[in-house]
Formats: sequence, structure tokens, C-alpha cells
Amino acid sequence: MVNQSDMEYGWFAKARYEASKASEKEARLAKWGEAWEALRRDRRNGTVKKLWTPILITSSGPFTSPEKVQEVLKLPSTPKMGSAPTASLFEEESIAAEREDRVQYCEVETDHRYTIMRQSYGEMVMIWFHGGRRNAWLAYGLKTETECQWEAFRKASRTGELKEKLYPIIINTTGPLTSPQKIQELIGLSSPPEVKDTTMGRISELEHESQKEEYKVQYCMIDFEHLSLIEAQTEGEDVVIWIDGRRRCTWLAHSMKKKDEGQDIKSESSCT
Repeated sequence: MVNQSDMEYGWFAKARYEASKASEKEARLAKWGEAWEALRRDRRNGTVKKLWTPILITSSGPFTSPEKVQEVLKLPSTPKMGSAPTASLFEEESIAAEREDRVQYCEVETDHRYTIMRQSYGEMVMIWFHGGRRNAWLAYGLKTETECQWEAFRKASRTGELKEKLYPIIINTTGPLTSPQKIQELIGLSSPPEVKDTTMGRISELEHESQKEEYKVQYCMIDFEHLSLIEAQTEGEDVVIWIDGRRRCTWLAHSMKKKDEGQDIKSESSCT
């Protein structure tokens, strides 16, 4: 049986730990801010002649090679390539380097990155770049008259171009997928997926804007291989939600599909 003194010590130890972590985060933020301010000061003083920035190279997007970047920017030579782990604000590079999920990039001058951003749909992904954290541009489509941003984003979400391994499915009390158990039953999982809370978004939002109650939804994450099974059995649409500060394409089921007699649902796939 736990006595009062043990409980008080536990609360004290937890409080010290949380205070230590908060202090550590503040120190890292301060250090990060100082580094950016020093960089801006050097640029204003002309001591930094060129500032290099990464453009991600993907397997199915508009920039599948440095040559594609060279072509869009009309550069005289091919940009230098490299690879790096993705980064988060409070993760050290030595820890990130142990992960296997590395990305490829090519280096261009910062002014050229803005040129690419004006000509393509995409989003920022933080990576480790020359010993520091840097936002890299992940383009998932070129701006053309025939393809809108939503279609480019939706296509990239389904091809794995956005470096995601799982696909979100909305839990909707008015549709067929009213609980994680319904998803488990529909695609034959051994256990129900975890339910998480978030809010709906718009493809035009660059930052998480809405926290209104009417925009709040619940979702579960499934493997990409199971997405076709859900789409084969439900009528619905892709919508945008926010997950970990990023826009994500997700499936919202409205109703169950009517099955023809003898139809093999598991053989269908509506991924394109």
C-alpha cells in the first residue's frame, strides 16, 4: 500500500521533471532564435553572400531529380544533392540520425526557393541541413491550368509522396464508420485502431486556424493497403484535417455501397 509520503515524493519528482523539460525547451527555443537572428544580421551586413536552402526530391512529385529543379529554375548546372533525416523542434540531430526515414534534397539559393514556391503546390517539412534545422519545400504538384491545388494534394497524399505511412479515416456518428470497432470489422483488423481528436481544415490554410467546436472531428489511422478496402465498401469523399500541425487528406464515409450478388469486395480498389 502506498503511503502519503511516497505519494508526495512522487508528485514532487514529477513536478521537478516537468519543470526541467520546460526549461530545456525554452533554452532550445532561445538558442534557435539566436541562430536565426545572427543569420539575418549577417545577411543584412553582406557577410553571407549566398544562403542555401533544400528542395525535397520525391519519387512521384514534380521534382523527381535535381535535373527537374534545374529545368524549372533554368540553372546553368545541376543542384547539389544530399540526404537527411526529418527534424522536429525539440529533437537532437544525433537522435534523428538513427532513424531510417531519411529524405533526399537538392540545394538551391533561397531566392530560387521562392521561385519554386510560386510555381508549385506544396508545404514545408523541417529537416536537418548542414548541422541545423531548416524548412525544406516539399512540392506535390506544379501550378497549371488543368490541375488545381486540391487535386494535386489529394494525389500526393495517396501516392505516399508526402512521406506518410498511414492514412486517416474519420469517425462519423452520422455515417457507417461510427466507431473504431466498425473500421476493425470492415477491414479485418486484429484490434480496433486508436481514436484521436482534431479539427477540419481547408487546403488553402497554411496554418491551423480553427478551433471551433463545430469543426472538431475524431479519426483513426490505418495502413495505406487498407484504404482501398474501405473505399470499395463505402461511399464518401476526401476532406482535409489537421494532424500534428500539418494538413492531411482523410476519407470521410457517408454510406455503405450496395454490393452486387457474388461481388468480391476485397478485390476492388478505388485508389487512382
